[in-house]
Amino acid sequence: MNRNQLRFTFSAGAVGLMLLAPGAVGDAHATLGGDVASIDVNSKRLAATHKLEALATGERHELQLPSGTLVREYVSPAGKVYAISWQGKRPPNLEELLGTYFPQLQGPGRRHSGHHRLDVSGEDLVVRSSGHNRAFSGRAWVPSLVPASVDVETVVEAGAGT
Repeated sequence: MNRNQLRFTFSAGAVGLMLLAPGAVGDAHATLGGDVASIDVNSKRLAATHKLEALATGERHELQLPSGTLVREYVSPAGKVYAISWQGKRPPNLEELLGTYFPQLQGPGRRHSGHHRLDVSGEDLVVRSSGHNRAFSGRAWVPSLVPASVDVETVVEAGAGT
């Protein structure tokens, strides 16, 4: 194996760990496209501290998980979760967070930008994620669910580096 192949293998492995961290299973259960009622259920189920903030274009729910990870869920005036962001010492389980959108991470549009970054633009999904050594952050949104007046690049927070 040459040096470039080894570098790619390491990079792919690091991103794989970010996306499907086994230790993160059960850490976050919100699902893109879900309704606002699921946020309350998840908050109780996860023993998370739940903070609600009204926005001009809906709501932002912050769930502080016992692991220290902060998950923000953005809800449109129609009551749908259109975006999710996360920041913490370990990544959340993206299969849980993305729900039916998760398979798009495996398809075309997936791009590695360095050893610890992933940018995905799927059919109706955008994911920007980065992380290393106990510092993970990212955001995902469904363009078709984003309210027309929202600029997700500036509204949806994910922490430094994304």
